[in-house]
Amino acid sequence: MDARACRSWSSNLLMGLMLCSLLASVGAAVAGAPSGPQAGLVVLNYDLQGAKGPLPVAQFGQLKALLMYLTPDVVALHSVLKDAGGTAGSVLAQAALAMDMYYAYQPMDDRVGSAVLSRYPIRGATALFDDKTETTLGVQLTVQAEAASYHLFVVRPPTAAVSRTTTAAVLQQTKALAGTSYLVCASFGPAGGAKQALAEWTRAGMYDPLGKLRRPGPETYPYARPKDRLDLVLLGPKLRGSLRRSEVMQKNARLAGLSEHLPVVVTLRR
Repeated sequence: MDARACRSWSSNLLMGLMLCSLLASVGAAVAGAPSGPQAGLVVLNYDLQGAKGPLPVAQFGQLKALLMYLTPDVVALHSVLKDAGGTAGSVLAQAALAMDMYYAYQPMDDRVGSAVLSRYPIRGATALFDDKTETTLGVQLTVQAEAASYHLFVVRPPTAAVSRTTTAAVLQQTKALAGTSYLVCASFGPAGGAKQALAEWTRAGMYDPLGKLRRPGPETYPYARPKDRLDLVLLGPKLRGSLRRSEVMQKNARLAGLSEHLPVVVTLRR
């Protein structure tokens, strides 16, 4: 097996952003992964905010076990403690390394941030930043999945007021990406903002792959009895025809204790 490497970098906009990649032989396997290539691109969107706060560092082993079981291609994580994901030596960065995944972390404030894990290289990661309020709204980056490129927005506004700014910022950025393959992975707090963002994004032409789910529906919060839809994956118009499957994972032993949110999984043809 080749030597393993972990690299990190930072930019003016993205302090603390890291990319950790594991270089392994072609025959290397991840526990729980299918033996051959997956038929599509599997995207997991998951907010780690629990009833008592973000997922503690001590429980990230359970999260790693979940990801190894599901084997998604791209993972967008929200409400990740800086202590858990903010350095190359952090538990989440090391988990990405062990799973042959590239890794990026974007601080949202001095306590939490958003993280992206990908089986494919991550390119051009930059912060979504509102100059007027001096607020970090999320991160945008490109996942280079072999011959296909996917532009990914990962946003988690902390308040209803910031959600309005975030919604507008994503709309502005996606206008410049017309005709390209882009996705928005978003999560919101129970204070509000999700319904307005969903309405404005779909009105602008984005496709909601979970909108027609019934029994169970698209609700993701709270964990015990979901009644609110706070976690969204939106597809740009070009990707609408690529949708293979979408679902909200239902509560089970693997998810118990990780979050008050349920994960959203979307699979695309490649």
